[in-house]
Amino acid sequence: MALPKSKEEVNTSFDLSVQKPRKPHRVYTETRQSPKDAQAPKSLNLNEMVTLQIIKSSHETGVVKKMLHAPSLRLFAVKEVPLTTRESRNLLKQWVDQWQNEFGNSRYHLKIYTTYFNVPEGCLSIITELTNAGSLQSLTEAVGSLPEAAIKTVAKQLLKALNGIHTKLRVAHGVVCPSQILLEKNGDVKLSMGLADKIQPPQMTTGLQYNGISRNTFEKFNFLDKPSNTLPNFAQKGLLGQKSPKNSDDVQQQAMAQDIFDFGWLMLKSAVGDLELFGEADFSLKLKIFLDEYNKRPEERHNHCCVLHDEELIASINPAFPDYDSVKSRSKRTSRKEKFQLGFKDLLSANNFSENFLDFLCGCLRFNPDERLTASSLLSSSFIKSSKSQGPSTSLVELLKLNTQANKDVILPAQYQAASEKHLEKVCSALSMIWSQSSVISNEDADIRRLQYMNANSMAIQDLAFELGLPSAKVFKQLKGLIGEF
Repeated sequence: MALPKSKEEVNTSFDLSVQKPRKPHRVYTETRQSPKDAQAPKSLNLNEMVTLQIIKSSHETGVVKKMLHAPSLRLFAVKEVPLTTRESRNLLKQWVDQWQNEFGNSRYHLKIYTTYFNVPEGCLSIITELTNAGSLQSLTEAVGSLPEAAIKTVAKQLLKALNGIHTKLRVAHGVVCPSQILLEKNGDVKLSMGLADKIQPPQMTTGLQYNGISRNTFEKFNFLDKPSNTLPNFAQKGLLGQKSPKNSDDVQQQAMAQDIFDFGWLMLKSAVGDLELFGEADFSLKLKIFLDEYNKRPEERHNHCCVLHDEELIASINPAFPDYDSVKSRSKRTSRKEKFQLGFKDLLSANNFSENFLDFLCGCLRFNPDERLTASSLLSSSFIKSSKSQGPSTSLVELLKLNTQANKDVILPAQYQAASEKHLEKVCSALSMIWSQSSVISNEDADIRRLQYMNANSMAIQDLAFELGLPSAKVFKQLKGLIGEF
């Protein structure tokens, strides 16, 4: 159900699109002086933007667009989140405001520039920075497993992002998954907003989730984008004989512990590669059975540690006969080869990961959330503090060069550039319409006045050329005449 529109709210659009919104709910003024933000526009309006590409579309979480800001030729991401109720609108507003206030200058969190309510109708549009090297999901799909040196780079920055959320906002992120870990070609890692967990209010659930906070399953929680394969949220009430949370602080503490488990699982998958060979959905079911039985037997707690060190016991569970005693006896008498061919520790050992990394994973993947390390503690761990990494010395930056999303030298062959050239013509047509608006030209501080000093080597021209798959010289030649008219 769409929310009622105010008198100021207007939405007109065409694709390659010019949208005319109401006055922004909030405009963020740049203060951080990084190379990427040195030429950031002072204000952003949707009616000055051209849609280049739909990055992602979901009827639950909305649409993410790659858009070109006409006055500056800068690229941005615009996420349109559906607002089905006033409650969801208030939750999103609160979360976005907190994110923008606390992490506006953060290196480790995705930057929000401004927001528009009810543009398009029934949606919240959020304008954010556009990272130039894809996500951890796209990287792992391109290169497979990551070496320890690259994982350490990702883990350190991601932990700083989570620690900021846990300590400053005192809430959980809720969606620590590969698609939320965004990358820059210089090796910077940024955590996205995790809006899938904020669209609906927390509620108690049953079934595969362990009577915990409801978690939306429409975001990508694994590399194959199969939400049914994800591990259950077991860091909630009832596990290991814990009492049900009595207040919201207890709920958030348990949710933050779940963030750490999700983080550890993500690092494990990054180290061993895709878990499809294991049968990840089957392992998830066995883990649920194991925890259900384990929760009933407090006397057995001291015998078990974490997912990594109790993997063999979990893998030996037969879902048809999930009795804990039979599992233990079968585990003792069944050979490793009969239970499964390869395990996590087999692959970690084959890929030459250090003991420090195994201890690091153990601290994240503990069954008991009270024993699980916090983000702050993990930042002080031997794995993160050590300057040396075992195995290949390949860095994250070197791996990103193998990912086409981060390779700015990729240009379509000449015989395949016709469609991109037509796309460029449409972009130029939309730019001409926007530049001809008197409100844009009359602005004394308009970024458009700086376009005359650009050339084929300008960052904005190169970024646009890469998105179209065309040589930057060809794109600049097309734009040069158009710029001269204004």
